[in-house]
Amino acid sequence: MRVGFARYCRLPAAVIAAAGLASLAAGQKTGKPPASSLDLGIVVFQQVPAGQETSGSIVPDPESYTAIPALRVIPLELPLPPHAKDAPGGTSDNAEQAATAAVSSPVHPSTKAPLERLVVDTGDGRKQSGAQPLTWVPAANQAINEIVAFLRDDPARKLAMAGVPVKSDLVPAGLSHHAGVGAEPTACSMPSVAVPGGVEVIHGDTSGNSSRMTVALDGSPAQIVAARPGTVFWRIPGTVQPGPHEVVFAPGPGRPPVRLPLSILALSMNADRRELVKGERTRMTLTVSGLEAMPESAWQSELPPADLMDVHRWELETGVHAPSPVGAGTVVVVLENRSAQAIRMGNGKKVVLMLHHEDFAHGPYIYRDQLQSLSSGGFDIRATATAFLKQSIGRPQ
Repeated sequence: MRVGFARYCRLPAAVIAAAGLASLAAGQKTGKPPASSLDLGIVVFQQVPAGQETSGSIVPDPESYTAIPALRVIPLELPLPPHAKDAPGGTSDNAEQAATAAVSSPVHPSTKAPLERLVVDTGDGRKQSGAQPLTWVPAANQAINEIVAFLRDDPARKLAMAGVPVKSDLVPAGLSHHAGVGAEPTACSMPSVAVPGGVEVIHGDTSGNSSRMTVALDGSPAQIVAARPGTVFWRIPGTVQPGPHEVVFAPGPGRPPVRLPLSILALSMNADRRELVKGERTRMTLTVSGLEAMPESAWQSELPPADLMDVHRWELETGVHAPSPVGAGTVVVVLENRSAQAIRMGNGKKVVLMLHHEDFAHGPYIYRDQLQSLSSGGFDIRATATAFLKQSIGRPQ
């Protein structure tokens, strides 16, 4: 999630799917050369189940998935159609935007010109259009599932190739960790807090065929990124507003839908002045919103699912110890000055905030600090928020 008034703000690898990101920057300039191809990714599981359906998808922002432990991104460079650049009024940027919009749509229309040129061989005898979700059955007698992508009009030109391990002993995540022993098998669990544009995971009694299931956020369809028996990854729309929401997961034909509460967390940063010369000071604020309506009963501690977030990696990258998995729930906010040579934060280069239920009792949480310019030029201050909260449990309606 990127917010603030930066002209250029790159999502660092250290920020994982379960976290929110806000940036405060000034003086950043970037130039983008004309594009002749589109950098995409085929998202699949690190391991696929032998003899059972599994699903993946083509995404326009592969970097958003590289830190998710259960998922693998196969790099895919898709050449842009020459006519899209050569047509009157056409540019590389326009062609790239059209392709990105097509592949990121949660509802796959029948016509997606940029991706219809793409064919994906999923290794089970199927050759599927890149304009549609990918679903296949890895053979039970093979150790590696070969996935190959190529152009429909140029099959010899391989755009992506990868071998994915096939496992016969994959155990669905299920609900034993989330709902306890004895939970009904039709129940589902999901992290209770997410951010706009983030990735979520649902565990429960599901198949691996994404084309036979749906995820809806407040009645609007969301994109299913990957699925295998017991596990479904899906994408939060980037336009969703902070606050309480409802997710309805329909596992497939003959199975009743499951409703799961979800709170969307948002970070925003601002400063009284955006441009400073050496020696000048200004006030800055960081606002954490979206959790004000969460009931106190939801503020119990729990580690994020291991297939969604690597807690050890998070600790190494932030320098913060994860909260205990028992006791009161916590939202950890890390505010970091990434341009200490240009700007100084009054409370130090790095500020760690441990937020609890009471911090949102009177509305959004607001943190205030003062910035002092050490030199003229650009600066970069970033904040990330990661929730360690009890997961939502949904049961068939």
